[in-house]
Amino acid sequence: MNIKAPVAIASALCLAFVGQLYFSREGPAIDGIILFGLGTLCLLVIPPRRDDEPRALKGQRRLGRLNFLLIGLGMLFVVLCLLDLLLSKASNRALVLWVLGLSMFVAGFWHGSARPKWRPERREALILALILLVALFMRTYRLDTMPSGIYLDEADNGMWGLRFLQAPYTPFTENRHGNATMPFQLLGLALRIFGVEPSVLRAFDVLVGVLTVLVFYFLAREMFSLPAAQVGTFLLAVSRWHVNFSRIAFVDNMLVPLFEAAVIYLLWRGLCNGRRSNYVFAGLSFGLGFHTYIGYRIFPLVIGLFLLHLLFSKRGLIRMQSRGLVIFALATFMTLSPLALYAVQRPHIFIRRAEAASVQQDIERERSYRPLLENVRKSLLMYNREGDPRARHNLPNEPMLDGLSAIFFGLGLGYSLLRWRHHRYFLLLAWLFLGLLPGILSLADSNPHSLRTLGNVPAVFLLMTAFWDRAWATYASLLKGGKRRYLWFAVAIILAVSLAANFDIYFHRQASNESVYYDFDPIQTEVGKYVKAHGRDNLMLVSQALTSHSDLKLIPYGVPFTALDLNAHLPLRQQVEEDVIYLLELSHSSLIPRLQSLYPDGEYVEHLDRYGRTMFYIYKVEQEQVTATQGLRVAYHHGRKFREPAAIERVDKVLDFSWDEPPLPPPFSARWQGSLYVPAYGSYTLILEATGSATLRLGEQLELEVDGGRGQESLQLPAGFHAIQLEAVQEDTGGQLRVSWVRPWTEEVILSDGLYVPELYGHGLLGLYRPGTTWNGEPVMVQLDPFIAPNDVLLSSSYSIEWLGKIYIPASGPYIFGTLSDDGSYLYLDGRLVVDNGGHHGDVYKEGTIQLEEGFHDVRLLYFQDGGGRKIELYWRPPGNLNAQVPVEQLFPPDAELTIPPPLPTPVTVALPTLPSAVEGIGEVAFVTSWGGQGDAPGRFDEPRGVAVSLQGVVHVADTGNGRVQVFDAAGEFVGEWGQDVLAEPFDLALDRDGEVYVVDPGRDRLFIFSSKGELRSEWGAGWGLFDPRGLDVDQEGCVYIANTGGSVVLKVSPQGELVARYGSFGSGDGELNQPTDVAVDGEGNLYVVDADNHRIQVLDRDGRYLRQWSISRANTVDSPHIEWGMSGLLFLTDPEMGQVYVYDQYGRVVTLWGEKGSLDGQFSKPVGIAFDQRISVYVADTYNHRIQRFLLSR
Repeated sequence: MNIKAPVAIASALCLAFVGQLYFSREGPAIDGIILFGLGTLCLLVIPPRRDDEPRALKGQRRLGRLNFLLIGLGMLFVVLCLLDLLLSKASNRALVLWVLGLSMFVAGFWHGSARPKWRPERREALILALILLVALFMRTYRLDTMPSGIYLDEADNGMWGLRFLQAPYTPFTENRHGNATMPFQLLGLALRIFGVEPSVLRAFDVLVGVLTVLVFYFLAREMFSLPAAQVGTFLLAVSRWHVNFSRIAFVDNMLVPLFEAAVIYLLWRGLCNGRRSNYVFAGLSFGLGFHTYIGYRIFPLVIGLFLLHLLFSKRGLIRMQSRGLVIFALATFMTLSPLALYAVQRPHIFIRRAEAASVQQDIERERSYRPLLENVRKSLLMYNREGDPRARHNLPNEPMLDGLSAIFFGLGLGYSLLRWRHHRYFLLLAWLFLGLLPGILSLADSNPHSLRTLGNVPAVFLLMTAFWDRAWATYASLLKGGKRRYLWFAVAIILAVSLAANFDIYFHRQASNESVYYDFDPIQTEVGKYVKAHGRDNLMLVSQALTSHSDLKLIPYGVPFTALDLNAHLPLRQQVEEDVIYLLELSHSSLIPRLQSLYPDGEYVEHLDRYGRTMFYIYKVEQEQVTATQGLRVAYHHGRKFREPAAIERVDKVLDFSWDEPPLPPPFSARWQGSLYVPAYGSYTLILEATGSATLRLGEQLELEVDGGRGQESLQLPAGFHAIQLEAVQEDTGGQLRVSWVRPWTEEVILSDGLYVPELYGHGLLGLYRPGTTWNGEPVMVQLDPFIAPNDVLLSSSYSIEWLGKIYIPASGPYIFGTLSDDGSYLYLDGRLVVDNGGHHGDVYKEGTIQLEEGFHDVRLLYFQDGGGRKIELYWRPPGNLNAQVPVEQLFPPDAELTIPPPLPTPVTVALPTLPSAVEGIGEVAFVTSWGGQGDAPGRFDEPRGVAVSLQGVVHVADTGNGRVQVFDAAGEFVGEWGQDVLAEPFDLALDRDGEVYVVDPGRDRLFIFSSKGELRSEWGAGWGLFDPRGLDVDQEGCVYIANTGGSVVLKVSPQGELVARYGSFGSGDGELNQPTDVAVDGEGNLYVVDADNHRIQVLDRDGRYLRQWSISRANTVDSPHIEWGMSGLLFLTDPEMGQVYVYDQYGRVVTLWGEKGSLDGQFSKPVGIAFDQRISVYVADTYNHRIQRFLLSR
């Protein structure tokens, strides 16, 4: 008995097992690679697989006249389709011609040919059925809750599918960044047939996933032994990588492995048996694959190299199968041609998406091939060591394969490398390595990318099958007869362990991961479900920020709802026949008190997610409550002088009365008051008719009196709400009282939709609306806007709004104002430009600071919209308060009565203890020197973002754009540079007491430790889940704190490089973080965290417990605020957007600030990094001025 092979396989498995353990631990990957390599060498003793000779084809007759007629007609129809597309660009007739042509082409080769037969044994059929059931279970179990929601792109895919069905056919679309349309048309067809439901959306990809498993089985069975194919297919059926994407409606990506597996299977069979039908369907599959995701465009290289290898390794096979390969090429042309025509006509559109995400951008930016090489490293290691960091694609950073599958993959890869001369293994290697290119050639921050490389799924699991093919053959030859059941038993245990591992990772760890939960848009999903459940029986008014999400288009498809217009729906100005539900986004929480004042009997509900965080707000108003706000409140009094208490109080819907049956015996008096809504800017004539005396007042603009008879007065009125009051005295029974108006289009009695009980006037700003984006010319609409919002009253995609009025400043001091707008906006206070948020852009928030005295100040807000999304929101931060939208009560239109509004709500803050008397303040801040300038020469910078200073005054700079660290003395003289061969994007750095330099690099998601001379000491971070870390600090004990920006957590690392704690989790509550960009540690171990996307500093104690917080300016996470603990226990914070440096005490009180935007000495352009030399000097990385500035502080 030859035991070399069994021992060799067992040894290989043991070495690979240990190697995989090394991959799962901290440390360099080379240890695991060496062990896998040794395991591979053990496989050299295994006899190579004996290649099957091509089988002789029986029963295939020559093509007859009918065959050629059908083939010719099919080709003719496809040519006509191409001509139609050439002339019309898009045409349903072309689609019909294409489908007919393909059908006839297939029929031409199918007619009269022998039918392929597959009669599996009963046991094989049962095992295959079991595998497919397991695959279906893994892809449907808890499908309604995992993933947690419908991600934006999924809903987009469904909606585009429905749109493409309604539009003329085109094989490619500019929409969605440029995509072939076929996958979305198929998805749209499924939605049209089975209903527009999230379950149908997801079921489509489930079906594709299970079909991929089935096709893979036949492919593996064709290439390897039956038991190996069964093992490999089972591993694919339970693979978390494939299962994850089978449950997400990324339909174009999911079709790639299906078509690739089908092509290889059919082409392999054709090469083996020469059957024409195999070549036809292989070509059809090959061509249709181009109609899926752009990553498929790499696959022709796989086919080409495979056929080229066959040309040399199996001389004569290609020549013998040349006719079949011609059929394969012809069938490919038939399916590919419409897409190819589009590519020839509009090449810039066809390749635009690939160019937009190309690694070439990183190569040009860094002026090196390091990003490309780093992409290669990450992609090769994603199966065994560190996988996709995206929470939608994976449990962040978890290897794409479970431990056992990773071992089999590694050994299968190694064995295939040993046998690369055999065409079977060469194909797998070419498929694997070329299949990685869609990820490798992507932007550096996209890698590893498990979605773009999804076409590698069949190759990866065929490599596992290749190992099992040799392992099964080896052990089966030893265990014959009844003993073989022990082998089946061992294999069953292995597969059960793999199933359990994948199930646990996906349905437990991944499903309970916060970042995974929040990455699937749970808020928009729940909003869509709520609208679907309640929209048919209620009038749904949904915040516009929510309505723009595709979930709100797909989930409640066909259910009516209305985008909330603050100026039209608060209060509701239309007659309603059903209850009204206001569904509000989080930023509209300030509207709740307004709704409660308008509709005090409304029902308020706060909807929470599974972590107890608010998702959205509901305020439900019954139809009777809406009606109760319409009209004017009136008080009827006995007598003429309004001296008696009101005898009757009620709401009158219209001001049109006949006193034949008066409410009180004459004489009586009545007073109506409330709000008049003017629907459009223009000239109005108010008409008052009364048999007694009556007075009509309209704010400060009109007072019309009559004493029996008719009076009228004309005036120009802006649209919006105005105060209205009517007083009347009726002496006798009989007669009438009527108020009507002549509007720009008709004369009529003022109806109830123009009269409102609440006082809706007096607050807001006067809006001047103009076409175009320049605020020039006379306004075509003028209206009183109680809310600042992108009101599209001109029904145009390009317009501008100028808001004018007063703002009440409740206390003297420095105020921060900001605008969040899409497109541009400008804010002026007392004629001074405070916020410059101009230009064409998406949602951008910008701030400005101004010193204001208590009282009323002129305000002018400019906004323009020029197509695309629209948004304008006005924010402020009064002294001692948090950032919030300016309350409408603080705004007054011109000519309005200026009344002091109620005090602002007192923010919930921690009581500030008295500072110890020993704490010194800061005197003057003086500019000392600067050095740098843009470039890559020594002493010059490209967007430096980090700076640290040693006790000896040595300055270290993270020269981010140049991928290096530069060292200077305190005067700015160049000392040295290092790190170019290791660093990709050095962002921030810190020094310990021994002078070692810690550099955090989001380009590589690692922390590097260098000696003071620039020698690399260590590389930390593998397995920590680092995702774009942007800041760090080192405490007095040598512990390192990392602001792991993308992971929304702060990591604590021991001096020995062990991860010892994680502080915070994703969210906006106390102690929760959203994209933290830096952290500073004080002398007591307290952490000051720059919680960037929550716009605040959070203070945590040494154990990560929340202490307090204060607000800071908004900024993005690249040009991000950084913080340093320095002189007298004060905190120094950069404000990139304002071009300033703030100094706070430990409780968040501003001690001083300096700087402004510009490029002169002491001015900044996006300052990011900041350092303190433990004396009285502060160094600032003035990023976009490409320099370091040094300032001197006086005590």
